[in-house]
Amino acid sequence: MMALTLVSEKYVPSLFYNLGKDLDDSERDELSRLFKYFKNQWMRQISMWNVFDIPDKTNNFSEGMWNEY
Repeated sequence: MMALTLVSEKYVPSLFYNLGKDLDDSERDELSRLFKYFKNQWMRQISMWNVFDIPDKTNNFSEGMWNEY
């Protein structure tokens, strides 16, 4: 799920729904609450957390205030 932030927003829904395909039944049962939470909470706001089009993919740029020139 964490890698979904790094792919184009248009592919996120299909990739998310394919995440559980290779899980066996016990794994799927164990992760079902996580998948449900992610779907209900985060799949509605993909543009808020998707960083595909952002050139700075680390927080280094936001911590530039600590740099001394």
